[in-house]
Amino acid sequence: MPPLISLRECAVFLDFDGTLAEIAQRPSSVRVAPETHTILRSVFETTNGSVAIVSGRPLAEIDTLLKPFILSVAAVHGASIRYPDGSIWHYSLPHGILPRLFKKAQKALGKYDGVIIENKGMAIAIHFRDRPELGPLCRAVARHIANSSPRLICQAGKMVIEIVPSDVGKGAAIRSLLQVPPFFGRRPIFAGDDLTDECGFDAVNAHGGISIKIGGGETRA
Repeated sequence: MPPLISLRECAVFLDFDGTLAEIAQRPSSVRVAPETHTILRSVFETTNGSVAIVSGRPLAEIDTLLKPFILSVAAVHGASIRYPDGSIWHYSLPHGILPRLFKKAQKALGKYDGVIIENKGMAIAIHFRDRPELGPLCRAVARHIANSSPRLICQAGKMVIEIVPSDVGKGAAIRSLLQVPPFFGRRPIFAGDDLTDECGFDAVNAHGGISIKIGGGETRA
């Protein structure tokens, strides 16, 4: 039987959609249950503030959904990180590249009802949950757009394909947060539900932590 682990000695990292909140047909429809707020605050107090959200959502959206609770956050898959001291790091892409590529995505897919094209500031997400039959087309368009820059890649998720910076990810974000107090020196726990969480599982596993997959499917958690 493995030894018991005290949460007081851990750093807790949590994905958002599909982990803290149920996935909705549209990202804007997601809500956080009141009891989730209560549990988050309890875990925050127990771990002396060693709780961070690691999500594909933009930082402002996470703050709105968890309001008035303000946590450390790795947003847009780690392209924005708010550290415990309140400082914020943003990944830097060439000026104007994402707005230009966002327009390309709109031109190619905007005519299809049910396809949502989301500009996250440092990433573009193409959602096709309402039109699953258009998944292959959405993926092909995303790959074509990402191939226009060596600094971008495609990242698949549940009924979504995203165009993101090639050298960021949830794993790198977790490793970065583990270098600063109060996360430093603690055993990491990361819970997530999607393909984009697998690199986070890898980072936590390599650190001797605990990785938790929410839901079914093959995983390295």
